[in-house]
Amino acid sequence: MRQTDHGYTIVELLIVMAVTSILAAVGGTFIVNNLTSSTVTTARANLLGEAQVGVDRITADIRASSNADTNNRWPDANAPGGNQFGWTSTSSTVILAIASQDKNDNILWQDASQYIPYKDNVIYFVQNNILYKRTLAATVTNNLAVTSCPSSAATATCPADKAILHNVTNFSVRYLDRTSTDTTPTNAKAVEISVTLQTTAYHSTVSATYTTRMVFRNA
Repeated sequence: MRQTDHGYTIVELLIVMAVTSILAAVGGTFIVNNLTSSTVTTARANLLGEAQVGVDRITADIRASSNADTNNRWPDANAPGGNQFGWTSTSSTVILAIASQDKNDNILWQDASQYIPYKDNVIYFVQNNILYKRTLAATVTNNLAVTSCPSSAATATCPADKAILHNVTNFSVRYLDRTSTDTTPTNAKAVEISVTLQTTAYHSTVSATYTTRMVFRNA
């Protein structure tokens, strides 16, 4: 009885190897593309979450404020341009006026008969892609608020500004009246805040924008 040779020829082996290589390349590309897409999607979702948390902190202060100031009402040795009253509410900076309180949450009145409180300034601004919160406390006894400073100038009596968000590529502010029309800071009844964060994921630039608005307490 003659045995039949069932081996593969070199041509058949080359074809199998070629097909296997193609399938491996296609499968590898599919896996990489899905991994990249998943990583980018996760990074964008994380940025959006961070942006929302940061902006919500701002809108909480807006809600507690009575208005926005055109310029800071309390002197700041670290204000822009070396001018102690150099802060200005603009499309990229907002100066909020919040009633001063003591440690028991009692309002500190400048004129109690007219219900006029002392007001601290809370300033949100961006520097070196970081969104900061600076506080300028009213100079009144028992004020719970404490004036803050840049980290390079911080001391025991002037703590560092709070870093709210990092990787900020855009921070914009709109001042709106009751009809949602743009107006001046002092005439605003609401403020719209928009922030864009950016990072790199899997060699891709990823960004996310979060926008919201909040009315002032007395609006």
